[in-house]
Amino acid sequence: MKKSEMSVGQTVVFGWGPGIGGGKKTKGVVIKLNPVNAKIAIIEKRNRSEVGAIFNAPYVLIDSAIAVAKPKTIKSTRNVARIAA
Repeated sequence: MKKSEMSVGQTVVFGWGPGIGGGKKTKGVVIKLNPVNAKIAIIEKRNRSEVGAIFNAPYVLIDSAIAVAKPKTIKSTRNVARIAA
């Protein structure tokens, strides 16, 4: 995500992608925009860090929280016939 697309107070996710560090991403809120990194206060527990901890994350590791939201899965409502053996 580019610095020009971000603003203070925006909810984002940050972390390494798949294959590096297990692909874990953490939700947070941007509190400051610096030239190379953004300061992000996390809003969920990350490993040993508590909620509210501040991380410096480079812009290349940050995505919008809305862009990575997973769509809800819809369960099928049709009946499945069981074949008695």
